[in-house]
Amino acid sequence: MSLKALQEAMGALLLQPEGAQVLQDDAQWQDFLKQDSSKALKRLSRTRLVLYEELLLNTVQDTLGRIHPYCRTVLEDLLGIDWLATADAYRRQHPNPSFQLHNAVSEFSAFLAAAYGKAQPSKPSAKMTASIMQNLHGAVRQFPFLPELARYEWLEVVVCQEPDQKASPTLQPDIPLDVHRLDRVRPYWNPHLRLQQFDYPIPAIISLISETPPAALKTSLAHVQPEPAQILIYRDPATLKARYFQLNPASAALLIKLINLSLPGKQPYLWQLRNLKQQEPLFRDIPDTAFYPQALQMLVHCQQAGILLGSLPAESPL
Repeated sequence: MSLKALQEAMGALLLQPEGAQVLQDDAQWQDFLKQDSSKALKRLSRTRLVLYEELLLNTVQDTLGRIHPYCRTVLEDLLGIDWLATADAYRRQHPNPSFQLHNAVSEFSAFLAAAYGKAQPSKPSAKMTASIMQNLHGAVRQFPFLPELARYEWLEVVVCQEPDQKASPTLQPDIPLDVHRLDRVRPYWNPHLRLQQFDYPIPAIISLISETPPAALKTSLAHVQPEPAQILIYRDPATLKARYFQLNPASAALLIKLINLSLPGKQPYLWQLRNLKQQEPLFRDIPDTAFYPQALQMLVHCQQAGILLGSLPAESPL
C-alpha cells in the first residue's frame, strides 16, 4: 500500500460529499472497498476512520467559528442554520490547501459568494450537503453582505499571521511636524496592512452584530444597504491585534499612492507628495497651502494609529 494510494483513498472518504454516507453505512463501505482498486483501505478500520472524520470536522468547525464569529452569529444564532453542517459542506468543497490550520478556512468568503448564486453545491453532493447549501443560499440572499463580512474577518487573520519584519536600525519612530522638514526623511509604513474596497459598510455591520440586542438584530441587519467603503486592515504594532481604519475617497487615493511610491525607492516625503499632486487629478487643483498641511495631518494620524511606523533617512534631500 503506497502512501499516495492511501492518501487518495482517504481523501475520497474524508473530503468528498459522499464520504460521510459511505463511512456510516456498512453496505456502502463494503461497496467502496470493492471499488478501491489500490486495496489501500482494506486494512483500515472503518470505526477509526469515522472517529478521524469527526475529529477533522470538529477542528474545521472550531477554526471556522473562531475566525468568523460575526458570520457565525448571523448564520447560526440569527437564522438557525446548523454550524456543524455548514463546516462540513465547506470543508468538502474547499479541502485545506496547506498544513496550517487557519488556512483550512481561507476560502469561506468564496464559499458564501458561491452560495449566493446557486442553491446547489458546485460538486456532486450527498443530500445533507445539498440541504445545507439551500439554507445558505437563502441566508446570503437575505443578507448579501455575508461574503464581504467573511472576507474582512479572514483579512484580520492574514495581517496577524504574517511573519515579523525586522525594522531598520536607522528607523525614527516619528515624522516631521513641519512640511519643510519632509525633504530629508522617507516614510516607513506598517508592513502588515491591506487596503480593501468593500461594497457594504462592514465596520457598521460589525457594530450592529456586536451591540444590537438579539431580538432586534435581524430587523437591523435587514435595513443594511450597499455603501462602498475603503478600509485599511492592519496589525497594531503595540497590541499585535488587527485593527481597521476607514478612509474617505480622497484619503484612500492619497494613502494608496503614497504607499505604492514608497515601495520601489527611497525618496523623501516631500518628493512623494509633490509627485502625487502632479499626477493625481483629484489633488492637482488643490492649492499648495492647503494640500501639504492636510497631507501632513493625515500622515500624523497614520503614525498615531500605527499605520505609519516612523521615518527612515531619505536617499538624498530634494
